[in-house]
Amino acid sequence: MGAIRQLNSDVRREIDRLTEGEMGEVLFDERMSCELPDWELYLEPPPDVITKPVNEEEMQRLRVHYPFLRGMYIPMSSPGQVILFGRN
Repeated sequence: MGAIRQLNSDVRREIDRLTEGEMGEVLFDERMSCELPDWELYLEPPPDVITKPVNEEEMQRLRVHYPFLRGMYIPMSSPGQVILFGRN
């Protein structure tokens, strides 16, 4: 449970650092805009369901192919495995 709390804390800190406008909207500066993915990426996303177990080498390939992957669930004998990628 400590890892999840730490991840939540890290994400919250990053969110709190964002500059807000008058209506609470996030204001992105030019540097931050350059780091955002191209919006067209979301029009035809690649499949996001992986039905087989993943080893370390395959996971690295997934992270290269899906750079904005937030996490994944790997079904197996109970309990399944949930992997979260904190920087995404």
